[in-house]
This record gives sequence, C-alpha cells and structure tokens, in this order.
Amino acid sequence: MRFPVRGRPNPNLPGWRPVAAWAVASALAACSHSDPLAGQPPLLPPLCGDTVEEKVRVGTERLALTFFNGMPYLAYYDAENRDLRFAYLPETGGKCSSSTTSAGASSSSWVSETVDGQTPDIDAGDYPSLAIDSSGQPHIAYLDRTNGDIRYAKKEATGAWFITSNLDVQGAVGEWARIAIEESSGRVTRVHLAYVDKDFGRVKYYAVQGQCTGAGTCPEYVEPPQSVGGGISTSPMYLDMKVKDGVVYIAYFASTANGGELLLVAKQTEPDKPALSDPVLCQTKTSTGWCLSFVDTGKGLNLDNENPADDVPASRSLGQHVSLQIDPQQSSRLHLAYADDSNQLLKYAFFGPGAPCVDPSCWQYQIVEGEKFPVGSGVGLALAEKTVKGQVQVAPIIAFKDQTGGDLRVAVKDVAKDKWETYSVTTSGNAGTAPTIAIARTEKEITLAIASVKLIQGNKGILNFQFFPVP
Repeated sequence: MRFPVRGRPNPNLPGWRPVAAWAVASALAACSHSDPLAGQPPLLPPLCGDTVEEKVRVGTERLALTFFNGMPYLAYYDAENRDLRFAYLPETGGKCSSSTTSAGASSSSWVSETVDGQTPDIDAGDYPSLAIDSSGQPHIAYLDRTNGDIRYAKKEATGAWFITSNLDVQGAVGEWARIAIEESSGRVTRVHLAYVDKDFGRVKYYAVQGQCTGAGTCPEYVEPPQSVGGGISTSPMYLDMKVKDGVVYIAYFASTANGGELLLVAKQTEPDKPALSDPVLCQTKTSTGWCLSFVDTGKGLNLDNENPADDVPASRSLGQHVSLQIDPQQSSRLHLAYADDSNQLLKYAFFGPGAPCVDPSCWQYQIVEGEKFPVGSGVGLALAEKTVKGQVQVAPIIAFKDQTGGDLRVAVKDVAKDKWETYSVTTSGNAGTAPTIAIARTEKEITLAIASVKLIQGNKGILNFQFFPVP
C-alpha cells in the first residue's frame, strides 16, 4: 500500500539520491499491493518464527531486542511475577535455521532466565533497555518501581548477574530507562543511562564507570530553557537514547501547556573532544550545557501552494513512542519515528549534512502512515543497508501497532521513490503489543527481526519472535 508522503524529497542529501527500487524478497512475490481505499495493506509473510515464552504478562511500551554475532537477545518485563527476564536464541546466524520454526509455533530453543526477581516484595524490570558488549555480555537498564530507582544489571563471564541499585536515589526515577555502552580495546569504558525523573518531570542522564562532564554532577538533569510546572512535564515521557563517538543523543516527548512536542538534546561527553557546535543540534543550550534542538513542535508545514494535501498538519501533541537511530553511514545523520497523537498519524523525521532546510529547524518530516488511527504500544525504528549498483543505501523500517485493529504493521521507506510502503505483519488483532524491531545481518543477506506479544486474555499473551524478508 502506498501513502502520500508529507515532506519534500531531498536529492541533495547524501545517500538519498534516487536509485533503482530494491528487489522484494521471494516471500513477498505473491503479495500484490492493494488499493489504499480497499482497507488492509498487503501481508508481509514471515520467513520463520518462535514462541519465546507463553502466558507472559508484559509491562510498558517496547520489549528490548538486539543482535550480536547474528544471535538475537531479548530483555522484557514479566509483570505477572514483577521480574526482569532475559532470553537469547543460540546459533541462528541472523537467519532462519533448524532452531526456528514456522511462525507462532511453540519452541524450546530459546534460552531464558530471570535477571532480577529474587526479592518477592520488589517490583523491578519494567522499561527494560538492552546493550551487548563486544565479549557478548548483556547490560540492561530498567525500573525498580518499588523504590522509585533506576537499576543496572550486567552479566559477568561466570554467568552470574551483577545488579547495581541506588544509582540515583533522589526522587522517583527510572521510567523510560535507556542504556548505551562505549568500549575501547574490547573493554567497556562507559555505560550511558537516560531516564525520567517522575517527581520533577525531567529527563536525567547518568554515566557509569566515568565522570559526567559539563556543569552539574552525576546524574545530570537535561533541562530545556523553559519549563512547565517546575520541569518539562508532570506526566510520563517517551524517551530514546543513542551514543556514537562520545556524543549522547536523547530524543523525548516534552509536555507543554497545550499538549506536547518532540525535542532532542545532545552532548559530547568525552572531555578531550570539542563540544558540539552544529546550529541545528544546538538551536539553544540547556542550563547544564546540553545542545537542544526542537525537532517537531507541531506547527505544521506548508511545503507548497499547489498541493495542500502534501502539507504536514499542525498538531497539539506529538512525539509519543519516539524511536531514535544513528545513521550507519554518517554518524551526524539522525533518524526518528514517532506518533502524532493529535492527528493520529505515524511520522518520521531526519536530519543530516546537506539536507536543505524546509522548516527553520532544518529537520525533515514525512507522514509514514496516512490512515487515521491511534498508534500505540510502541514504535520501533531500524535502518537497513542495501548495496544497489555499487552504492549503499539506507532505508528506515518502522514497526508499530494499529491501536484500533490491534494489528502489527511494518512501514518501509522506498528510497528510490521517496515513498513509504506499509505491510501488515498480523491481521488477527491484539498481536502487536510492545513491538520491537532489529536488523539481522549476515555476509550474504539481511533480514528483519520483530519481537512482539500477542494478547490472549487481558494483558497476558504469547511473546513471539519472527524473521521477515526486508522489502
């Protein structure tokens, strides 16, 4: 299904020049694109899949999924037992194998364990975020709801989990936890944590195994120049973080008096490197020295006078379920996917060198999903690379839930046509809760991996993992 793109093609942006359209994998050969007015988009059939765990009661927002050496790793919250769980699937090689079965089939090939659940009166594990270091050891940040704290768990080479609590005991902190790690010579040099201070409605940043830089001490507040009610927000915020070459990028939903907007802060955390000076990233500075960029404030865009249908409508509240990725080809190019709740749309924004400024912020916007329905239970963004005629192209892929029908959908950017193609992954309803998406790469192919929960009764369901062809 094709939807109109609300935004302007950017032929001057490196890596986004028109090229031949990607060949759709053989599993899609039988799919025909339906008329947008006919209803559902075409089905994206899975290559294979597994049931990770049955009768699981999941927590808030996304699961945490990542790959290391072709092996998928998952972190998730078991809300029934109020525990943090971790699972991995050995020897997949980033593709279907004897350990993966037909989609939805029960399987015992996943290795799972409880990370934090030894204390029955402690509710810990929601808002999990997962990173894998170069030695294959997992690192997880998550919420201790009982104590209002952020926790950090690391698996040692012995197989034991080392859990650090009381990292930040000031206020109710830890919701929307995100983690990223940096290494040097095979050794973890810094663990970056971002999370919400619920008491004051602020984003906070913490550096483990390192010193916080700039004004303030660890943990640092990430404060915009203007605040509402003593902080950014008095309600939960959607948050994502990525780190590259010492630069920390944090995208988040900031509530305002009239709704909400999408902001991004950035900071160079390595003291021997120059501070950020890009005028788009540093539209202003926070009180703690972070660069602040207004990604999408909901003002809307009148891109041309000839076709008003191509304009981006104004919004009172947007930035929910934000997912952030750094471009694999240029680290200064950023990609974001998020919901526009006011207009019930799925949106995509990007910024990078050479991009012409349409809006004064220089961020480029597109409407990904043009149908009017709420986007819920998480938005997952991944970036696929494909070599076409000797040139590597980057295409964003977004997994999201149709909150009205309960189905899981995938939107893929056709870089040749500067348009989005939307596919249904499930059509049975209540099958796309807490979706997360990742790209599995091998020497010969790339595949799309999605983990989500199919609700069976109430908020209990089956945690599924599936491989898909990259359209």
